[in-house]
Amino acid sequence: MIPAAVAVLVAVAVGVLAVRRRYLLVTVSGASMAPTLRPGERVLVVRRRWRPADRGAIVVLAAPPTATHGPTLSRWRVKRVVAGPGDPVPPEVAGRLGLPAGSLVPPAHLMVMGDNPHSEDSRTWGPVPLHSVIGLLRQH
Repeated sequence: MIPAAVAVLVAVAVGVLAVRRRYLLVTVSGASMAPTLRPGERVLVVRRRWRPADRGAIVVLAAPPTATHGPTLSRWRVKRVVAGPGDPVPPEVAGRLGLPAGSLVPPAHLMVMGDNPHSEDSRTWGPVPLHSVIGLLRQH
């Protein structure tokens, strides 16, 4: 028979693991989402894939290979979804990427932008694969 204290510890450990699989606590490290999110602010992310209904949501995604990586930059990026698969590429993105007017976001990709106009985002990277989305921020 297992002592009660061991059973409680096992239950707590299983609960912590379950919460960590569902949620992620992220510290904002740059100004790309200012003024919505400020550097140093901690946000709770729900681990789930992006859905078309989430357009306008703030997501955490794996940094694209073309993203700037410095000693203080995370492997993740926090951005706002501005277009999903099959949507028109926003003009400010199309213009920076040299895409013709009326271009559409490719299947299984989305366009993201920081709230700060000087953000590194789809205006630099282009479309981001859907599988790179780690989760969505809880209501801010």
